[in-house]
Amino acid sequence: MRDRHLKVLIVDDEPAVAHALGVLFDVHDIPHVSAVSPDEAVLQLEEADVGVVIQDMNFGADTTSGEDGIIDTQATRSLGTIWIGGFPTAGMTAPSGMSTDPTQDANYCLRISGYSDTVRALAGESTSTAPSASVTAGTLTYWNSNTGSYSSKDVDDGSLSSLPITCSPPSQTVGGKTVTWSVTVAAGGIAPAATAAASEVDPSDSTIKNSAEATAIAPSLTVTYSLKVDGADEVNLKITTNLGALTANSVYGAPPEFGV
Repeated sequence: MRDRHLKVLIVDDEPAVAHALGVLFDVHDIPHVSAVSPDEAVLQLEEADVGVVIQDMNFGADTTSGEDGIIDTQATRSLGTIWIGGFPTAGMTAPSGMSTDPTQDANYCLRISGYSDTVRALAGESTSTAPSASVTAGTLTYWNSNTGSYSSKDVDDGSLSSLPITCSPPSQTVGGKTVTWSVTVAAGGIAPAATAAASEVDPSDSTIKNSAEATAIAPSLTVTYSLKVDGADEVNLKITTNLGALTANSVYGAPPEFGV
């Protein structure tokens, strides 16, 4: 299992400054790593579990613009296929076109496949790039009881929020008992994938972006599982599957101005 203790990344080309910050974090038992350049910082971000970045605004003796320290946070993710609502195998028959065999591709009520999203947020001096988030791919495939076959929609299709889904074969006799099994999603049970972005500029200088945030939210689904035997509830479960959000957040602090 990956170590989930996130570290502070110190990015500064002045060894004394990096050392002083490291001592401060050690006193408070805060794990940290350091880098002396933006390129080295990128490598640390790829290799270490970094949660916070403290970064110098200038690198190099003749650099004073602060543009080296623009905070550019980006992330992408992709999710594997998620099957929801497979049918049991104990003597039951699935609707035509659907399988009770869990090894078969058609053994589900709905699934999400090919999902991916990306986010980017920039903050700092003279950066006009707006934060952005996008759902780049993803399909929700579901059993369509109206057609007796599978149908598909994009995961960010707004109509998903009002889509009811019912997977329910006719009641069947199993071991001398009447068994009814259903997997349903009520209208409103699916929250489509969505995105959000916001930024804040310095009230005294509109060329400075103090913060930026971009979020991509994967779809969530609430599914009800019901199993009745001779009319009595054996299983009645409502389960919400939430695939979470991907967020990029950048916060900029202008370097102090020193008088002479």
